[in-house]
Amino acid sequence: MKKYNFYPLLFLLLILCSCSNDDDTEIFDLPADERMNTLLLEYRNTLAASQDGWKTTFYPDTTYTGGWSFVMKFDEHYGVEMIGDVVKNPEVEEGTYALLGSQGPVLSFKSYLPITELSNPSASHPQARYGSNEFVIVEERDNGDLVMKSKRNDSRFVLKKAGEEDWKNIGLHSETENNFIGSPLNSVYRFFTIGNQTDSIVYEMVYDEYFRQMTLTNADDAVVQSKDKGVAFTKDSVYVEPPIMYDGVAIAALFYDKDQSLFIGRNGDVTAKLYYSPVPYNLGNDIADINLTKNMFSYRDDTLEDTPYTSPGFVHLYDEVNDLMLGGRILWRIEVHFMTETEGRVRYRYSSGDTNYSAYHYFRYQAEDNRMVLTETGDGWSTTNQGVINALSNLDDIFFSSKGFYIKKLSERYTYTNVVYTFTSAEDPSVRFPTYSALTTF
Repeated sequence: MKKYNFYPLLFLLLILCSCSNDDDTEIFDLPADERMNTLLLEYRNTLAASQDGWKTTFYPDTTYTGGWSFVMKFDEHYGVEMIGDVVKNPEVEEGTYALLGSQGPVLSFKSYLPITELSNPSASHPQARYGSNEFVIVEERDNGDLVMKSKRNDSRFVLKKAGEEDWKNIGLHSETENNFIGSPLNSVYRFFTIGNQTDSIVYEMVYDEYFRQMTLTNADDAVVQSKDKGVAFTKDSVYVEPPIMYDGVAIAALFYDKDQSLFIGRNGDVTAKLYYSPVPYNLGNDIADINLTKNMFSYRDDTLEDTPYTSPGFVHLYDEVNDLMLGGRILWRIEVHFMTETEGRVRYRYSSGDTNYSAYHYFRYQAEDNRMVLTETGDGWSTTNQGVINALSNLDDIFFSSKGFYIKKLSERYTYTNVVYTFTSAEDPSVRFPTYSALTTF
């Protein structure tokens, strides 16, 4: 005889009997869209309530960029005023904003403002600076801060209530940045040392102004992986993200010492300094690795002008040529040809309208103490156009300096797969330019 257990059935009947017949009962008092609209209104009131607005430093992508500072003030009619150190000599810009419920709450800037410049692409930087014009409001903290998140890549920043002085200080960031970038006359050899009284590490530093990122490479061992650090500026210091570590001690800020004209950071007995040198820390011997015969090194302004290895000193000389060229001629490419084991030529390629021209200056070459020295041969110039020669004169003097060039191989590639080498003037170390290397037949 089969036995049945009636207890589960009884339990189910009790549940069914206890259920309410009111199908309209909900967990929340208001529908979702009404709750979101209420929340958006509360955030609008919060944003507009801060008398002097809000301030923040935004790192659009901590892998590829540094940070930019902004101060902004909102009103209840969805107007916004903003100033940011994303441009030199910043001014207050006016625009509009919106608060959106979709994937929100979202703060959306609806017109051009300093912060939207970070998402403004160009031909040479199609990704812009990884910025966005829409930010999710993640939370409001107990102290009133608002935590924001970029819709583009989830990068976070915090809006803090600003004071009147914050609006004034933004304009002073440019002076700190200018000191950090340096004059076009400064040497391209910049070194970052960090250590204590008994030991230290020296890094070569290259700064990318567009992305506000510095690359530190161990000067004693270039094989050591480079350290990419984002930077942000205040009226008297530069902040480094992530901080630079030495023996477990972090250096996150460097202050500008006007008396010594360098940046210094300290934490306990650890000191960090950023300074210039007229010569490389480690000369290396990249020249020995180059097959000079039948080799061409080419600088192209369309693909190499914006690299961090193209120095302002070189750009100044290059632009000077075009300022002095007559008849609408434009210099657009420079090539260094090593044609035989001892001889070669510098080729200056320029155009006038749709027609391209070349001017060659012939040389003999030899390596001296890891420098490449070019000496003019009896062949001299291929052109008799004195106007072109005069326009090229100052730039050409760099190539034919008796002190020559330091040549260094880079690990980076730009646009093409060619190996890139930099040429740096030993006589004027403010002049450096990158080149594509290619074997060819002349």
